[in-house]
Amino acid sequence: MIIKESINRLVLLSFILSVGTVLGGCNSQSDNRENSDARHLYRELRETIRLYTDSMKQLHDSVSTDELSERYEKRIADISFKYPAGTDNLLTEGENNELYRLMKGYIKARDKGYRPLSSSDTIPSDSIAHRVPAKKPHQIPSEKPNQISE
Repeated sequence: MIIKESINRLVLLSFILSVGTVLGGCNSQSDNRENSDARHLYRELRETIRLYTDSMKQLHDSVSTDELSERYEKRIADISFKYPAGTDNLLTEGENNELYRLMKGYIKARDKGYRPLSSSDTIPSDSIAHRVPAKKPHQIPSEKPNQISE
């Protein structure tokens, strides 16, 4: 239950942080400083997502996956707040599409780290369980009315 809540929280936070970057854009302004900031933001986000996706692919347990996800979210937030507000709106459509594609790859790699926990609902039996016969349920003797002996 905790892991499921954590996954939902991670997906929501990733979505909120990236919605401006992924869905914003296609706004053309000629200010060189703003365009330069947008290019730097794009490159930094692109490289960060690639690095974390590659790292995520190497993990095989949910604890490491969760820790790396938290570091990823913090890093994306740090990058986003480093640039002036609205810089993500200056990204081109192609840049937005590339970031979206990379984010999908990251999420897919991250979800693989959680998959082993949800793959089965049963616990494997002990090796001895196949050799020891199960006991029959205890049978309660039926009570007979007390007979009075004479």
